[in-house]
Amino acid sequence: MLARLQSNKIPAVLVIAFLCLSCAQLSFSRDNHEGGLFEIRIRHEAEKFLRAYNAANATDWGAWNAEMSDVVPGCKEPIQAKWEQESSQDNGKNVLLQCSKTVNNDNWTVKVPVRKFGYSIEKDRTTDRKHGLYEIREEARLFISEYNKKNHTHWASLDPDLRIMVPKCIVPLRTKWNGRKDSFAEVICTKINPISFRERSNWTVKVRVACDLPPEKRSNQCRM
Repeated sequence: MLARLQSNKIPAVLVIAFLCLSCAQLSFSRDNHEGGLFEIRIRHEAEKFLRAYNAANATDWGAWNAEMSDVVPGCKEPIQAKWEQESSQDNGKNVLLQCSKTVNNDNWTVKVPVRKFGYSIEKDRTTDRKHGLYEIREEARLFISEYNKKNHTHWASLDPDLRIMVPKCIVPLRTKWNGRKDSFAEVICTKINPISFRERSNWTVKVRVACDLPPEKRSNQCRM
């Protein structure tokens, strides 16, 4: 392209300006996620909104897994974030992310649950009676990390449902893909502490797994 422009005797400064403008347009396309927004990126958008809100209001809200089942189209306009009016609980609310004009000339709204960091999963550790969600998440992360290395994939483990409470496991946890081959890893305990919960002897916790790549790069990089 550069040779063609120069052969037409276009001044070099205009050639450089044209190339810089092209680079800027490509950069904008990547930043604006025109290929689509998936669960991990949606969560990042919510986290940006919460960082600004926390700084302005001296609060400590944090984003959790977005409520979405598929990729949403890229947005042509800046994504807008706001609190959901109906969510008024002190410790649990929702942030709405909205796109008014997508690359398909449509629109979408995605709900992202948020919690105060006082309820952070990092603080939900194993005790004498219950098994911590932190340890359950780390077990899933280890499983996914080893799977990615072995299969050259790009899966990322998200967080388990914070409403889950399970008895302490007294044998090593094990993890496997959900039998239906959907985007869940199952963290399994085969023997619990009998003084923790007498009505059950084992448990399984599902942990959501998402592909950490844009849609156009997923064909061979996110497979089970």
